[in-house]
Amino acid sequence: MSKNRSSSVSKTSLDGMDENTQVLRIYENQRYFPILGWGVKMLPTDRYSWSDEKGKVQMSKDTAQPPPGWQFVSEWVLELNESTDMEGWGYAINFGDLHRFTPNRGINSVRRRCWFRIMQHEDEINRNKAEARASMQASPKALSPESKQASSSSSSTPSFTIPPGGLGTARFVSSSSSSSSSSSSSSLRSGFSNLSLSSSSTSPPPASASTYREKTPEQKAKMEKEQKLIAFYDNQRYYPVITWSANLLPSDSPACTDDEAFLGQKVALAGAKRKEDLNDLLPQGWVWLGRWRLEVEREGKEREAPYSEGWQYAFDFSASSLADMARDKQTTHLIRRRKWLRKAGYCKRPHFGVPLDAVPTRMIDGYQDQIPTVLLTMKSHLVQSGGLSTRRIFNMQCDSNQQEDAKHDLNCGQFNGVRDLHVIATLIKEWFRELPTSLLASIDISKVDVERGVERAVKGLPEPNQSIYLWLLDLCRLVLQHRAHNESHPDALALAIAPNLFPPVALPGKDEDPTSALQIANRQARFFTQSLAMRSAQCPTIPADRT
Repeated sequence: MSKNRSSSVSKTSLDGMDENTQVLRIYENQRYFPILGWGVKMLPTDRYSWSDEKGKVQMSKDTAQPPPGWQFVSEWVLELNESTDMEGWGYAINFGDLHRFTPNRGINSVRRRCWFRIMQHEDEINRNKAEARASMQASPKALSPESKQASSSSSSTPSFTIPPGGLGTARFVSSSSSSSSSSSSSSLRSGFSNLSLSSSSTSPPPASASTYREKTPEQKAKMEKEQKLIAFYDNQRYYPVITWSANLLPSDSPACTDDEAFLGQKVALAGAKRKEDLNDLLPQGWVWLGRWRLEVEREGKEREAPYSEGWQYAFDFSASSLADMARDKQTTHLIRRRKWLRKAGYCKRPHFGVPLDAVPTRMIDGYQDQIPTVLLTMKSHLVQSGGLSTRRIFNMQCDSNQQEDAKHDLNCGQFNGVRDLHVIATLIKEWFRELPTSLLASIDISKVDVERGVERAVKGLPEPNQSIYLWLLDLCRLVLQHRAHNESHPDALALAIAPNLFPPVALPGKDEDPTSALQIANRQARFFTQSLAMRSAQCPTIPADRT
């Protein structure tokens, strides 16, 4: 295996899970300076700000590449273990083999955190493709020729069953050892032996049969009036010898946003210093449609190295200097800023982020209480547009612009569909995540017996929470019935969906176990997989969304 490793990848950064699967690790390193705080500026004797484990080789997430014959099969994931805090940082007096990293800040002067990415050998990837094709041919009820063609084309992308990192739950995942990841994966699978994964009674329509309809010019003009991009500026000043810092001089008075008039005087009263300080300042009737992201990402510009973090440089914060900012720092540049954007939309009666008793609902056969219409709308579009045969549905990222526009359309009751079906799956998860009170908030996951007490816990849910949860389980069962085509797996669905159903995990206190959040996340996923098995045993036939 070592013969396939590239010389550009440090051997200390590679960790084998098995002979066909490797983990590439890189480390983000920082040093603490009094007054200015943590920064990437290091002492001459320190390691690189981004390096391998030993600090001898400079490498970053943007430049790291797999060795020849290997391919990445996951995104970059933050590693949490007993030596880190909840943001992944481990602290020490200094860098070096003699210093032990701990999760406590204390009087330590340096810190580091590890990012890892899974890669597989091309032979293993090809073997997975062959197994998927064989499973498709052996399916008693195959898809239509068009759907087979779509599934075959999608299989050209490498597949990986369950990368350590949780497929969207990275902040709760520990990869301190490959054995712990393997045992966790095995334990999740073991509880699913009784779940029926037979073919659906009705094959999903081909992916080409999309229900997406292009907006008319009138609809586009209306949407432009009902949406607004809110801007926030990170402003920093350069201090010689030290580094860049958000602590500005008294004479510096840069604006933090271009939207004071829209947000009102609340911006000045709140003293917004971080983009998160604007989250609760929207006028009445407006809701957030997406997350904060750098302007360079929104515009789709090439992520050049000097501009990869969105910074632009100038001499000072005067209007003339800000009008002529540069991407590359010169010796005369003493300040820098970068622009964050987040889209907001206006709607009279939103469907996202509102209590269950305030969202429009409809009665559906097979459930005791009503189901939110926005969930039924998203499921209908997902099924009718071929979403059940879409590769790794619920476990893939989507286009953020399409996601924001689709969320606004759903909020306003004028949904026309989307081109990327992963947008729908992402919005279903987001709907549950944004509930003011989590769907399963009444379940204390730390006390529930996730092996034998799941049925009792689900029956104890109040309505409409119980009916909505069962509806979600049935949707996941529908996805799993077509796993031969979409490559879904019960574990992957649990890791992607379960964290959105429970209250956010609180950060552990100073004297608490830093891995407690990881343990809770694992129990949440286990609860979900056991719920799927329970629902399959109690209701073998998935109810149709009929009134």
